[in-house]
Amino acid sequence: MPEPTVTVTRHEVSVLPETHPDRRYWSAIVARTDGGWMVHASDGTYDQNGNRGTFENPAVHPDLEAALAVARQVAPHVTLNGHPVTDAPAHTSAA
Repeated sequence: MPEPTVTVTRHEVSVLPETHPDRRYWSAIVARTDGGWMVHASDGTYDQNGNRGTFENPAVHPDLEAALAVARQVAPHVTLNGHPVTDAPAHTSAA
């Protein structure tokens, strides 16, 4: 029987700490597609220049590094229901 393989299909890029309970809502997501990688967030998809597009016609990035670069660029500007990431509730983890 062949050995199982592991394939990474999604990366989460955010300015919020990993422990923040709302991080997933204010993150840029890099997701694997049939033709490459798509960068999206709650407010739409993003092309190679960081311009917002629609989910109906998303830009596909040819390689992961290019998609991650776009996600890093847009992560500080992600909005949720019109609110910027700076409006995310403060969170401190229990020590």
